[in-house]
Amino acid sequence: GVTLRENLLKEIEGGTLLSSTMQLIGNRGALTRQDERGTRLRILARELMERIEAHNVGSNQCNLIANVQGSSPGDVARRLGAGTDLRGMDGPTISTVIPPRGSDLGMYAVGLIIPKERMYNAVEQLRRIGGSGVCVLPVTYVFEKSSDRWKGFISELGIRDDTEAVL
Repeated sequence: GVTLRENLLKEIEGGTLLSSTMQLIGNRGALTRQDERGTRLRILARELMERIEAHNVGSNQCNLIANVQGSSPGDVARRLGAGTDLRGMDGPTISTVIPPRGSDLGMYAVGLIIPKERMYNAVEQLRRIGGSGVCVLPVTYVFEKSSDRWKGFISELGIRDDTEAVL
Protein backbone atom coordinates (compact mmCIF):
# COMPACT_ATOMS: atom_id res chain seq x y z
CA GLY A 1 0.00 0.00 0.00
CA VAL A 2 2.79 2.44 0.86
CA THR A 3 4.53 1.98 -2.51
CA LEU A 4 1.26 2.57 -4.35
CA ARG A 5 0.57 5.80 -2.41
CA GLU A 6 4.13 7.12 -2.67
CA ASN A 7 4.16 6.62 -6.44
CA LEU A 8 0.56 7.76 -7.00
CA LEU A 9 -0.35 4.34 -8.36
CA LYS A 10 -3.67 2.52 -8.33
CA GLU A 11 -4.29 -1.19 -8.00
CA ILE A 12 -5.86 -2.72 -11.11
CA GLU A 13 -8.49 -5.42 -10.59
CA GLY A 14 -8.32 -8.25 -13.15
CA GLY A 15 -7.09 -7.94 -16.69
CA THR A 16 -3.71 -8.62 -18.21
CA LEU A 17 -1.03 -6.03 -17.65
CA LEU A 18 1.62 -7.65 -19.84
CA SER A 19 1.88 -10.77 -21.94
CA SER A 20 4.93 -11.85 -23.87
CA THR A 21 6.33 -14.64 -25.98
CA MET A 22 9.84 -15.85 -26.45
CA GLN A 23 11.65 -16.19 -29.75
CA LEU A 24 14.98 -17.98 -30.08
CA ILE A 25 17.04 -16.31 -32.78
CA GLY A 26 20.01 -18.01 -34.38
CA ASN A 27 22.32 -17.71 -37.34
CA ARG A 28 21.26 -20.26 -39.97
CA GLY A 29 24.73 -20.35 -41.50
CA ALA A 30 26.41 -21.08 -38.17
CA LEU A 31 23.77 -23.64 -37.16
CA THR A 32 24.09 -25.58 -40.42
CA ARG A 33 27.89 -25.70 -40.49
CA GLN A 34 29.09 -29.28 -40.86
CA ASP A 35 32.14 -29.00 -38.64
CA GLU A 36 32.93 -29.26 -34.94
CA ARG A 37 31.88 -25.67 -34.25
CA GLY A 38 28.51 -26.20 -35.95
CA THR A 39 27.97 -29.40 -33.96
CA ARG A 40 28.81 -27.65 -30.67
CA LEU A 41 26.42 -24.83 -31.54
CA ARG A 42 23.61 -27.30 -32.34
CA ILE A 43 24.25 -29.13 -29.05
CA LEU A 44 23.97 -25.84 -27.17
CA ALA A 45 20.82 -24.84 -29.09
CA ARG A 46 19.24 -28.24 -28.46
CA GLU A 47 19.92 -28.11 -24.73
CA LEU A 48 18.58 -24.58 -24.48
CA MET A 49 15.42 -25.43 -26.44
CA GLU A 50 14.78 -28.62 -24.48
CA ARG A 51 15.33 -26.96 -21.11
CA ILE A 52 12.90 -24.17 -21.97
CA GLU A 53 10.33 -26.64 -23.31
CA ALA A 54 10.69 -28.93 -20.26
CA HIS A 55 10.42 -26.00 -17.87
CA ASN A 56 7.27 -24.72 -19.58
CA VAL A 57 5.68 -28.16 -19.19
CA GLY A 58 6.95 -28.70 -15.64
CA SER A 59 5.96 -25.31 -14.28
CA ASN A 60 2.28 -26.25 -14.72
CA GLN A 61 2.65 -29.58 -12.89
CA CYS A 62 3.10 -30.76 -9.32
CA ASN A 63 4.33 -34.03 -7.84
CA LEU A 64 2.02 -35.65 -5.27
CA ILE A 65 3.35 -38.36 -3.00
CA ALA A 66 1.02 -40.08 -0.54
CA ASN A 67 1.26 -43.08 1.74
CA VAL A 68 -1.55 -45.59 1.18
CA GLN A 69 -2.08 -48.71 3.25
CA GLY A 70 -2.72 -51.88 1.26
CA SER A 71 -2.05 -55.58 0.96
CA SER A 72 0.07 -55.22 -2.20
CA PRO A 73 1.03 -52.69 -4.87
CA GLY A 74 -1.70 -54.25 -7.04
CA ASP A 75 -4.29 -53.68 -4.29
CA VAL A 76 -3.32 -50.01 -4.06
CA ALA A 77 -3.34 -49.69 -7.86
CA ARG A 78 -6.83 -51.24 -8.06
CA ARG A 79 -8.18 -48.85 -5.41
CA LEU A 80 -6.51 -45.93 -7.13
CA GLY A 81 -8.00 -46.96 -10.48
CA ALA A 82 -11.49 -47.65 -9.12
CA GLY A 83 -11.79 -44.82 -6.60
CA THR A 84 -10.14 -41.90 -8.39
CA ASP A 85 -9.55 -40.39 -11.81
CA LEU A 86 -5.86 -39.94 -11.04
CA ARG A 87 -3.52 -41.35 -13.66
CA GLY A 88 -0.39 -39.20 -13.58
CA MET A 89 1.66 -38.77 -16.74
CA ASP A 90 2.18 -42.44 -17.59
CA GLY A 91 0.34 -43.91 -14.62
CA PRO A 92 1.04 -43.79 -10.92
CA THR A 93 4.30 -44.90 -9.36
CA ILE A 94 3.63 -47.28 -6.48
CA SER A 95 6.52 -48.35 -4.28
CA THR A 96 6.87 -50.17 -0.98
CA VAL A 97 7.41 -48.10 2.16
CA ILE A 98 9.80 -49.87 4.51
CA PRO A 99 7.86 -50.22 7.79
CA PRO A 100 9.31 -49.65 11.24
CA ARG A 101 10.54 -52.74 13.05
CA GLY A 102 7.74 -54.88 14.39
CA SER A 103 5.09 -53.39 12.10
CA ASP A 104 3.26 -55.66 9.71
CA LEU A 105 1.20 -52.96 8.03
CA GLY A 106 1.57 -52.88 4.26
CA MET A 107 2.25 -49.28 3.31
CA TYR A 108 2.90 -48.01 -0.20
CA ALA A 109 3.97 -44.63 -1.55
CA VAL A 110 1.91 -43.42 -4.48
CA GLY A 111 3.55 -40.83 -6.72
CA LEU A 112 1.73 -38.82 -9.36
CA ILE A 113 2.59 -35.88 -11.60
CA ILE A 114 -0.57 -33.88 -12.19
CA PRO A 115 -1.59 -30.40 -13.38
CA LYS A 116 -1.32 -27.84 -10.56
CA GLU A 117 -4.94 -26.80 -10.88
CA ARG A 118 -5.99 -30.36 -9.92
CA MET A 119 -3.82 -30.50 -6.79
CA TYR A 120 -6.42 -30.11 -4.05
CA ASN A 121 -8.93 -32.34 -5.84
CA ALA A 122 -6.22 -35.01 -6.12
CA VAL A 123 -5.40 -34.71 -2.41
CA GLU A 124 -9.08 -35.29 -1.59
CA GLN A 125 -9.23 -38.32 -3.90
CA LEU A 126 -6.12 -39.81 -2.30
CA ARG A 127 -7.64 -39.29 1.14
CA ARG A 128 -10.79 -41.15 0.03
CA ILE A 129 -8.74 -44.27 -0.73
CA GLY A 130 -6.85 -44.04 2.55
CA GLY A 131 -4.00 -41.75 1.55
CA SER A 132 -2.17 -39.89 4.28
CA GLY A 133 0.93 -37.76 4.63
CA VAL A 134 0.32 -36.28 1.18
CA CYS A 135 3.31 -34.21 0.07
CA VAL A 136 3.05 -31.79 -2.83
CA LEU A 137 6.30 -30.87 -4.54
CA PRO A 138 6.97 -28.45 -7.39
CA VAL A 139 8.04 -29.86 -10.74
CA THR A 140 10.78 -27.82 -12.37
CA TYR A 141 11.26 -29.75 -15.61
CA VAL A 142 9.44 -32.49 -17.52
CA PHE A 143 11.60 -33.90 -20.31
CA GLU A 144 9.64 -36.05 -22.74
CA LYS A 145 11.14 -39.01 -24.61
CA SER A 146 12.12 -36.64 -27.40
CA SER A 147 11.55 -33.00 -28.27
CA ASP A 148 9.11 -32.31 -31.09
CA ARG A 149 10.30 -28.71 -31.09
CA TRP A 150 13.91 -29.81 -31.68
CA LYS A 151 12.87 -32.23 -34.43
CA GLY A 152 10.93 -29.43 -36.14
CA PHE A 153 13.92 -27.11 -35.81
CA ILE A 154 16.29 -29.63 -37.43
CA SER A 155 13.75 -30.29 -40.17
CA GLU A 156 13.38 -26.56 -40.83
CA LEU A 157 17.17 -26.24 -41.14
CA GLY A 158 17.20 -29.21 -43.52
CA ILE A 159 20.02 -31.03 -41.73
CA ARG A 160 20.39 -34.35 -39.95
CA ASP A 161 20.52 -34.40 -36.15
CA ASP A 162 24.12 -35.09 -35.21
CA THR A 163 23.66 -34.06 -31.58
CA GLU A 164 22.39 -37.46 -30.36
CA ALA A 165 25.65 -39.17 -31.29
CA VAL A 166 27.62 -36.61 -29.27
CA LEU A 167 25.33 -36.43 -26.22
